[in-house]
Amino acid sequence: MTTEYLELDKLERQIDELLRNNQRLRHENEGLRSQNKALQQQYLTIKEGNQEARQKVTAMIQRLQKLEESV
Repeated sequence: MTTEYLELDKLERQIDELLRNNQRLRHENEGLRSQNKALQQQYLTIKEGNQEARQKVTAMIQRLQKLEESV
């Protein structure tokens, strides 16, 4: 085997490895994007629930204050 052949073989293996890494990273990135989208939706759902709970607590406090004022 000549030096050129060995170098070409080495380059071919490196290219193959880069292609595999590229494919793996694309797949991983796709999964992370999907996970991020799901987490954003979960965050919005929790945020809405917190807002509703805050409104209910505020309303209860106001009713209690009115009851206290009437006593």
